[in-house]
Amino acid sequence: MKKRRIYIAIVAILSVLILCSFMMCKFNKMNQEVYERHLQSTAPLDTETVLDLCEKLDLEKTDPLCDLEVEIYAVDYAQVLYKRLNVETTTFDDVDEILGDYTDECYTYDSGITGCRYDLKGDGKFLCSASFDERGLLEEFLYGWYADF
Repeated sequence: MKKRRIYIAIVAILSVLILCSFMMCKFNKMNQEVYERHLQSTAPLDTETVLDLCEKLDLEKTDPLCDLEVEIYAVDYAQVLYKRLNVETTTFDDVDEILGDYTDECYTYDSGITGCRYDLKGDGKFLCSASFDERGLLEEFLYGWYADF
């Protein structure tokens, strides 16, 4: 009787693991399809932009984001920017030093909070957004396709 319960428990656990694996594969495939669909609505960054971002982000020339032989899109820099721009320690000037040339618009609310939107390609398709508190410290950094904002 005890062996039967152990057997059922093992089968149940394996079933859950298989189901979770299947769902993760399906989710990854859906994400890849969305990514590819969005890429069709924009164009790769030009060489000047890639070189500028690699320099400003202190990326090695061997970094895949600095490889001028492949097509690199604005979305490809999202994770690097997100990791580089730490909330509560990064200032407006820090962000402006990296993304200032790509500013789409900035606005200040009555509360003193400033928000800026950046467009690396300049086509309005993939945007980064940063909010700064009244002291000029980064409160939030977001990125996404225009349809998601």
